[in-house]
Amino acid sequence: MQAPIVSPADSNLSDSPSTMILFHHTTLGAAQVKPYTWSLLISFVLVLTSFSLMGLGIIGLLSYVVLTFSLLGFVISTRKILRWRSVPLAVNINHPFVDDEPIGDSEVEVEFDSGWRKISQHRLKLSRDFLTGDWNLLKDDAELSVIGSWSKSSESEMRIDLGLINQALALSDAVNEVADGFEKAREREDADSGLLDRTWLDFEEMDIKSPLSRIFSKDEENE
Repeated sequence: MQAPIVSPADSNLSDSPSTMILFHHTTLGAAQVKPYTWSLLISFVLVLTSFSLMGLGIIGLLSYVVLTFSLLGFVISTRKILRWRSVPLAVNINHPFVDDEPIGDSEVEVEFDSGWRKISQHRLKLSRDFLTGDWNLLKDDAELSVIGSWSKSSESEMRIDLGLINQALALSDAVNEVADGFEKAREREDADSGLLDRTWLDFEEMDIKSPLSRIFSKDEENE
């Protein structure tokens, strides 16, 4: 297997996606954050209620049970919200994550340790450098070029983010009518040594088939 080639630095890197929409602000991302936001508010109200009852001298087993579960719900909801807000993905207004009726080209940006970078036409792979322990993001091209790195501590979170990013790239290519390169990518995977595995997002919790289905159904109607 050919060693990954490091891509040279370019002007596409930026500190922030100033003209892009962060994932948690998109229609899809907001739908993931909303239930945890409500859970956070409810937990906060229950915590205040529990402390109020204790302050009034109404201290019993029920108060402690409500307080315990409220604090637990508060912590879990906060962590979930922060997790979705940390997804290193941003899209423009024409992406199906934002609007089912794009009026222009769709764009996708991904945040690496070095900054934000616009990605198109290629999918990404996650590879670990066992010498340094770093996680590299590779372009799914013939050279497996290194496009950036992540320093997140959780591999499972990185793989979830990677799957979401690849789905965003697929939808973006569909909007921009870019030729589908999935078959060629899979052919290259079959030739790999197995050290690099493609990761796709599990749709059990996140259903984004609708925008893509609409895109392809429009193409069929036009034909």
